[in-house]
Amino acid sequence: MKPLKDNPDKVFNVRILDTATDQVSKVLHRAQKLTMYYKVDNFQLLCTGAWMAGAAVLGWQAFHMYHGDLDTDCFAGTFEPKGLQLMDASQVANTCYTLSNGNEVCGAQLIEYGKTQAPSCNPYGNNFYISLGVAGSMLLAYLYEMSQTMTVSMPFSTATWEFNFSMFGIYDVVEIASVRTWQYFAHLVSALGFFTLWYYIDTDSIESKALIHEANRSLTGINRAWMVVWPTCMAEITAIKAFNLNREQWREHSMGWAAMSILIKFLVMLTLHFVLDPQTQLLWLHADDSTSQRNWVIGITAFLGFAMATFWYKFLGRRYVEYEQVEDGHTVERLQNRLWAYVDFPTSLTMVAMVAYNVTARLHHEHGNTHLPADYFAGLMFLATVTIGIFSIPVNKMNADWSPTEQRKTGSSGSRIISKDMCMVQMKKNKPSLKSAEEVRAKQGDDNL
Repeated sequence: MKPLKDNPDKVFNVRILDTATDQVSKVLHRAQKLTMYYKVDNFQLLCTGAWMAGAAVLGWQAFHMYHGDLDTDCFAGTFEPKGLQLMDASQVANTCYTLSNGNEVCGAQLIEYGKTQAPSCNPYGNNFYISLGVAGSMLLAYLYEMSQTMTVSMPFSTATWEFNFSMFGIYDVVEIASVRTWQYFAHLVSALGFFTLWYYIDTDSIESKALIHEANRSLTGINRAWMVVWPTCMAEITAIKAFNLNREQWREHSMGWAAMSILIKFLVMLTLHFVLDPQTQLLWLHADDSTSQRNWVIGITAFLGFAMATFWYKFLGRRYVEYEQVEDGHTVERLQNRLWAYVDFPTSLTMVAMVAYNVTARLHHEHGNTHLPADYFAGLMFLATVTIGIFSIPVNKMNADWSPTEQRKTGSSGSRIISKDMCMVQMKKNKPSLKSAEEVRAKQGDDNL
């Protein structure tokens, strides 16, 4: 038998095998690093996905509950079909309107019907007074916090609503001054704006009916733009004020995420308003009942859902990396600085429900001539969910010199554990300071080889 060095074919085969082994090892190493890059806490991912799915189901069901509530006969005799206030006497006399029961009213009879017999354009009665309750809760929470230095907390340990019932309380000591103040003010303004709008609609005046009928799409667009920008901007103002962030700190830890959140919300709302809404005919006429329209609507909706899910998945991934990094006493503070997430996550849930509502309406060819029921549903959900988000904002600092186990044993009321994940953070004082995300992922990948 020839030695290996005297057998060129075997030497060549061995080299090929070694090269192939090296390539496989590199591919496996890269795959493992990629897995670590997208690693998240499973419980947080489960909760976030469940809330998103629940919001979609709620929007789907809300369509079946709300879409037929408005009796469009409320517009008869006011601004239908052209605008009676803009017509002269001869034009009014020749104007007719067919009611939903099939009867036709014309001229002076139409005008009289609009004044005395037309149904209300507010099918929800005094339910809009719920917004006053939201506004009152913001005011009372602020006064309670200022006078007692205590506040209410929801049973969620993080911004994405992971259940932790031990977090619920009404006597939480406020250690981070003014961490919710601007959010109280912002949501108070939102609630009062909703109430004022619906109080005006409830008057059933000619002007209020014109607002619903003639300016309906503009009103919807304004409400959606408010949801996109207002909560996030106020959260960033709060973070800067409460944590005394300079420009560099704000840009490094908070601005990028907040800006990306606004961009994602803007993308969803813009697509919803001009493509998916049942009222819009930018891409498809109402008479279009083609299969291609249905497929495109489903495909666009799936893309929006993927974009929203990817953003929050990346947020969970970044949170996981920071929890895994060496604790230097600032991780908790840095996560709290991202106050935008506490109001943007509930806003995102509202937007998921809005997309589900409107896509269901379009697929059912319920085009209608007003967006009022959908706006009412979205407004109430926005007020309710963001209220929960605000009351979930942490108001305590965790004492980084103690391990979570020691905190539980001592039962300290001054330093409350603000997250189940933060309870896993252990102090390693002799370790280097906080590493970058890439360094952590690379080290984790090497350790797992």
